[in-house]
Amino acid sequence: MRICLIGKNLTNVLLANVLANKNIAVDIVYDYDLSKIDSIRTLAISNDNLNYIKKVTKKNKITSWSSKKIKIYVEKSEKKELLKFENKYKNIFNLVKYKEIYDFFLNNIKNNHYITFTKIKKKNLYLNLQEKKY
Repeated sequence: MRICLIGKNLTNVLLANVLANKNIAVDIVYDYDLSKIDSIRTLAISNDNLNYIKKVTKKNKITSWSSKKIKIYVEKSEKKELLKFENKYKNIFNLVKYKEIYDFFLNNIKNNHYITFTKIKKKNLYLNLQEKKY
């Protein structure tokens, strides 16, 4: 079996890691490289997801900040609250640095023989996928 993932983002890099660990071949086809972008972006992830990441990244400590409350606002308006998650008794989310997790998983799969990376131009995406016969 061979899987094609379109885009070199955190979701695909993490999924490729999981699939390769199950001896499944993965092609990651992308047109731009996030690893070259220096980002201060953070993600809010659940306790279960943080525990999974910490388990997989045994030697690498992922920096996280726990939160009992998160509010999400309508874009460009700090007054229009869209959602609110809150539990005063336990942490419900953990803020983590996107780049830290992305770089760890990307470096983890770079030399995996089950994973290949193909950088293409957007206009050639369809032709490239046809050549590989997905």
